[in-house]
Amino acid sequence: NLQLDGDFRLHLLVGPSLAVQHMEMGAGAGVPVPYLLRADDLELRWRWADLWHYRQGGPLRLASLQARTLDAHLVRLANGQASWNVLPRSAVATASAPQPLPAFDRLVLGEGTIRVDDAPTSVQLTVQLRKQDASSDPRPWKAQAKGRYQGAEVRLAVEAADGLPLLLDATTPAPLLPLAFSGRVGSTQLSFEGVAGAI
Repeated sequence: NLQLDGDFRLHLLVGPSLAVQHMEMGAGAGVPVPYLLRADDLELRWRWADLWHYRQGGPLRLASLQARTLDAHLVRLANGQASWNVLPRSAVATASAPQPLPAFDRLVLGEGTIRVDDAPTSVQLTVQLRKQDASSDPRPWKAQAKGRYQGAEVRLAVEAADGLPLLLDATTPAPLLPLAFSGRVGSTQLSFEGVAGAI
């Protein structure tokens, strides 16, 4: 189930990509969530080779995902059914081991909420993203993560410069931008203030 609204661009040959003003994508069959994701001003890039490997049983990997707002439900049940299993796969791949979370070479998000509930790894997290006025704050991008990781309580707060990727492939050059985070995972306290190229 895929719904696209507003301005839409699709390139399928060199540098395949999709840009759309609003998108809602339904979740994989058997996973009780309202949808996989909703996004505004979404830009998605991929490589055909990565989709072929996914179809044969490999993890889902995308070159880039960028969105002004995004609301996502990343849920995997104990039986391996996952909300992100929405692309067709071969019969052998479907019967293979459960798929890990999707991977991104580059992930840049503005505002929204990401809910992760992964039964096989005992991870339950809710990440809330928001942006403030960049003219008055050198770290206008704010994120809070709350939940549990393998039984340990997680509470993290992150502040970053506008445009700092959430994820970035280690081989991709990127400018260093202001970043600060604090919080804890279980009994471990975390704190950092400085610059980074990706989280």
